[in-house]
Amino acid sequence: RPGSWRRMRGYSLRTAGRRARGMEGGAPPEGRSRSRNAMLACGALSMVGLILLWPSTAATGQPSPTLRGVGAPPTRVEIALVADLDEGNRVEGSGKPLWRSVLQRATLVKDEASGAWGVEWGVSTELQSAHNEAGRGMELSELVVWDGELLAVDDRTGIIYSVKDLERVVPLYITMEGDGDTDKGQKSEWATVKDGKLYVGSFGKEYVNAADGTVTNTNNMWVTVVSPDGSKVHEDWTTRYDALRAVTHTAYPGYMIQEAILWSASLRKWLVLPRRVSTEPYNDVADEKRGSNILLVASEDFSDVKRVEVTTLIPERGFSSAAEMPVPYGAVTSALVCLRSAENAEKGTQDTYLSILALDGSGPIMAEVEVPGHMKFEGVEVIG
Repeated sequence: RPGSWRRMRGYSLRTAGRRARGMEGGAPPEGRSRSRNAMLACGALSMVGLILLWPSTAATGQPSPTLRGVGAPPTRVEIALVADLDEGNRVEGSGKPLWRSVLQRATLVKDEASGAWGVEWGVSTELQSAHNEAGRGMELSELVVWDGELLAVDDRTGIIYSVKDLERVVPLYITMEGDGDTDKGQKSEWATVKDGKLYVGSFGKEYVNAADGTVTNTNNMWVTVVSPDGSKVHEDWTTRYDALRAVTHTAYPGYMIQEAILWSASLRKWLVLPRRVSTEPYNDVADEKRGSNILLVASEDFSDVKRVEVTTLIPERGFSSAAEMPVPYGAVTSALVCLRSAENAEKGTQDTYLSILALDGSGPIMAEVEVPGHMKFEGVEVIG
């Protein structure tokens, strides 16, 4: 079916299989019969190797790999982006109240001659749902592949949606803020997969009383961990967030806002790209120019955190999502596809910028490109 990323992945495997059997190109007809048995034997051994070497979907929570995962680095990488339109996402004129988001498809393309990366923009699809909290919903803030499904998280309702065929959403789970014993949905801003479990986190900042600066609660310092059987555990990440803030000198009353945290299975490290970084107390207007250009690389227990400048600091732009660029099997992650977004409340504008960044701080692999539509895209994921 058109638009199904899982079917596109399957097509890659089937096409490669046909070519290996001489059904597309390959040996001329008169040579096929002589080599058929040998090729089938080699193909069988190769598939056994794949099965033995590649972790299963059940073990990792990741979809089955394409042949890209065991060959040369890809020159085309399909990605999807999802938008958080905030309060401007009510569907006007609908009989039943509906809220919307936008899913933007794109392909990262590497020029084999120059080695330069570029982007080809694909179709844009409106996603709709009637689910809301106090008249707001579908403020989708992240995309992540888990257990063979593409998921999107809503930072208003706490709903985790399954994105079906890249064209509609179905609720799977709902997460509540803090320790879970509340009636308010978690303000989920990032999601990642670690050891087969889905981690969905809030933005890592205390809720502060604007009048006197006192801390009202720390519910946004918690993370929900979902197991493949659907069970959920709420973890207090205050000490982990504080470890990140110690490196950036942003302890309270300073702050960081996190919207791009991912676990790298190949590195066995946490990769954190802050949205906002400030040594000063929070201020609505000033916050718009407290963007970030840094990557924080943390050990599994956050006992060791290193800071790397991975791009140019533009105060209005802060990271809103990131995903690992595909690598050959056995290699470790060396680059991320990243989103930085910018907002101007006075002008009523929102914009997002897409780039590919090296983890070692050697500079952008692909410089920032503005995403079409003048929207705030807060989720990006590799889908093929």
